[in-house]
Amino acid sequence: MRAKTPIFVYILLLLALLGFIALLQTNPHALVRYLLGTVIVIFILLLLFKYISPTNMTRREEDRAFAKAAKYSKKRMKKLSTNNKKKAHRSKHALRRNRNHLTVIEGKKGKKKSRALH
Repeated sequence: MRAKTPIFVYILLLLALLGFIALLQTNPHALVRYLLGTVIVIFILLLLFKYISPTNMTRREEDRAFAKAAKYSKKRMKKLSTNNKKKAHRSKHALRRNRNHLTVIEGKKGKKKSRALH
């Protein structure tokens, strides 16, 4: 359901439009200066908010960490590609037998759960 806009908002917009039209007719040069000044102030505020906001500081740190990890990964992949020439002589069967480094965790299979309701 859409909320109704209060009547004073419409009155305020009407007065702003009338002031804009009056300024345009009486002094268009001042209107251009006023609009240009408003755009510059909004632009400066947006830049300040973008570069000083605390969320941006954490984002920069995350980006820096990501760039470092990507650089390390690229260096590691470069080492792997040079080793691939040596591995080319191995058979396909040897390549398929790569062991997974997984560990089986033994549970309590023999112990029954205590149940509140039977």
